Amino acid sequence: MKRIIISTIVIALMAIVTSSVMMSCKKETLEWPRKYATTVVRGHVNGLPENSKDFYALGIWDLEPDSLVDSAGVFFIKTNLYSPRNLEMHICGVWCPLLLCPGDTLDIEVDYPKLKELQDDREKQYSEAIHIQGAHIQLSPKYRVLVDDKLLWADVITAERKAQYRKSLAEFGEWEWLQHQRRLADIDSLGLDDTEKKHMQLRLEQKYVKHVCDHAKSLNVEPRDPHADSLFMPNTMLAAFYFNTESLDYLKVNGLERKPMGRYLEERKQGEDILARIKALHEVSDDEIGRLTPEFRQAVSEFKAQIAERTKNQKDWKPEGDPATWIEQIVERHRGKVVYVDFWATWCGPCNLGIKEMETVKAEYEKRGVYFVYITDNSSRLDGFYEMKKKHSGDHFLFTKDDFKAMNIPKYTGAIPHYLIYGRDGKLVKTLTGWGGLERITPILDDALKQ
Repeated sequence: MKRIIISTIVIALMAIVTSSVMMSCKKETLEWPRKYATTVVRGHVNGLPENSKDFYALGIWDLEPDSLVDSAGVFFIKTNLYSPRNLEMHICGVWCPLLLCPGDTLDIEVDYPKLKELQDDREKQYSEAIHIQGAHIQLSPKYRVLVDDKLLWADVITAERKAQYRKSLAEFGEWEWLQHQRRLADIDSLGLDDTEKKHMQLRLEQKYVKHVCDHAKSLNVEPRDPHADSLFMPNTMLAAFYFNTESLDYLKVNGLERKPMGRYLEERKQGEDILARIKALHEVSDDEIGRLTPEFRQAVSEFKAQIAERTKNQKDWKPEGDPATWIEQIVERHRGKVVYVDFWATWCGPCNLGIKEMETVKAEYEKRGVYFVYITDNSSRLDGFYEMKKKHSGDHFLFTKDDFKAMNIPKYTGAIPHYLIYGRDGKLVKTLTGWGGLERITPILDDALKQ
């Protein structure tokens, strides 16, 4: 009887503990709203001098928002989000990190004269000159200053760090873990609240994981990390602000894919893979979309409808069958001409510089028999891709990143801009990576035209 009572008490205690853990995990996963919603950032810089060039805003990167930034210091961004974003906004020379959740409406008021008066005191700039309301997750002025300093520290390239990059992944990983632990030890002394401590830790973990993965990639090995299970990242949905689907390989290799962040990133990857295929005009069924989780299902369905409306009257040719034959198909369509193939992206500065400079001589080369082809992947902004099609003559293609891998692009390592030049007979004449100026590329075109 006594054993039964003790067993009952133990079972009850285990139930309480299990319940507490589950409640803790549940609370952790609900620290930002999981939904697909319109998100707005709007604001004004008061007291901005007329025709000032000191005002600039925005580093949105992969968002495709409706936005307005004018010379009077008014800014407005409206976009739909299916996941949280770590948004970096630059206002009058001040770097202002924001944590943006689906459905947030942020109002930002900036006192320009005060901002300039306090230019030697960044914390006061945030507390007295930049006022932010409406964020789901609030950040203190102290945090905004410290997070910048700590992240810079994590990326400082020293002679010791360079030496470590010449070692094996195991040796490098142990050294990097020690540096990470030293940085983490400082967090408690920074005077941050609990939420900010978590975010600071996740930002530092983002750097740590990136360094490990980059070193593994340089050695062409899997990113195995004996310390992976000690990270906060796999166990909290807050990591969605800092880790994207590229982190899935790290989690899977280290057996952490069933942790909360692994499960979420797998859901997100499924949604983003379908988005990429729709963007590249691949066929995607409604049944496939219906299997996604609600926020991704809504986002993908809306995007599919937008693309269908945008392309309903377009009859652009595109290659078919095995992606390994696509470049051959594209070049074959223009046999008899020299074909200039430019792999680019909307976010790539050197790519856009190359396109701009080539445009100054492009009409002349088209008359002489050069045909221009521009190829990008789904990392490009869709609006930027369509603007490119409108402004620049030639063939334009947007493929998925998986398509790129399967296309067997000659001497392509992932670096862009990347150029292929084919002769009139359809045979490859030259490959180039990186824009080296017209003086580098035009002699190759001239020689190809002579053959």
